[in-house]
Amino acid sequence: MPVADAPAGELPVSELQALQGELAGLMTGMRKLQLQLRQATQAADERTSLLQAKIEELEAQNLSRALEIQQLEQENEGLHRVVETKAPELARVIRERNDALKELSNAHKFIEDLLSHQEAEKAPPDVATRRASKQITLAPAKKLQHPQREIPVESDDESTIRPARSVASVSIGPVTHAPLTRTNAVNNQRTVTRTSSVETNVSTSSVADSPKNRKTGKKRLHWYLEFEKCPATSVSHGPIPFNVLADRLVLDDDMIRSIWSLEFESGYDIRVHAEADTAFVYRPVILESLSATYLIGWGDAAMVRKVQEWSNGIGEVNLFSYPAKEDSESGWFYLGKHKLTYTPIKSIWSKLPEEDTEKLLAELKDRNPDMDASKFRRDVMEGRLVQCCIQLENVGNKVESLEFLKEYGLLPSDGRLA
Repeated sequence: MPVADAPAGELPVSELQALQGELAGLMTGMRKLQLQLRQATQAADERTSLLQAKIEELEAQNLSRALEIQQLEQENEGLHRVVETKAPELARVIRERNDALKELSNAHKFIEDLLSHQEAEKAPPDVATRRASKQITLAPAKKLQHPQREIPVESDDESTIRPARSVASVSIGPVTHAPLTRTNAVNNQRTVTRTSSVETNVSTSSVADSPKNRKTGKKRLHWYLEFEKCPATSVSHGPIPFNVLADRLVLDDDMIRSIWSLEFESGYDIRVHAEADTAFVYRPVILESLSATYLIGWGDAAMVRKVQEWSNGIGEVNLFSYPAKEDSESGWFYLGKHKLTYTPIKSIWSKLPEEDTEKLLAELKDRNPDMDASKFRRDVMEGRLVQCCIQLENVGNKVESLEFLKEYGLLPSDGRLA
């Protein structure tokens, strides 16, 4: 039987069913989308809560830091007020300390002059002229912009250029100088009196050529010590008062204090201070061998390592030495340009002459009044005190030495070393 047609204006049932299916699909999609939006909103809310908590934590930390900064600023202001209050007192204390140091230095000089004068009055004339105390002037030097040449420093006739040391050129005979009295050293601090060349030559010749000296000369020994002589590698020009050196070399106050303090350092090591292109060694013990010259000292293994590291950083330096002289010849000597190198050498204690070891112990005893000589011997022989040697290598020549001395106004008026 034929199906009746749908009334006019109405959709067929099939189309309605299709539309109903599409609407159902759309509703399902809408529900899924709504669920996703709800989940995204929930995640965003959780993230917002976390960020809000972090912000609150950072704000709390910021507030704490601000309070700490405020407290530190208050403390800083308080410290500034204290410093401002104490500054005049601190300046006064510093001035009083400097004045006390100057008075101490002046008193030291006065006592030395007084003792020297008393010794000169008590001693016979020929002995009095040979006695004087060690001459080191400790007053800070006036700094100069350029080396001064107008006031030359005189040198004695022993200021001579000595060749680099070799077996054939070792100087054996002791050299004597004409005396420089304490009065001259004090009154003429910027000059060193030139001695008589005739007297010096006669004295040197008579001692060096004596039969006793030829028989027992140290040149026959492989190892020996020198105390009063300058190293055999060197130029020898001096003595020069320390205040002259400080003035002409334009040494700053820190370096002056460092060099001055060498005299008061205890121990058994090498007393040396190097800075820029100069080095100063105080009362060195010189170890001479057939092939080289060394500064020698003793200490523990840590000290030796420090000396080795120190010498690695030292280049070529103009070397000044204050030998262990106890008469009018004491003072600083210019030894020329040298290279200082740490050199490991097996202990030579047992190879030294007994006379040298006795002099060494006396020198160390003078430096260390409480020293036990027997204990020192045992410590050296048993290795508790380690030998430390710095080789002196003369890398300059006469022309360079003259130029250095001329540049800083340390030569006599005739411009020669004598």
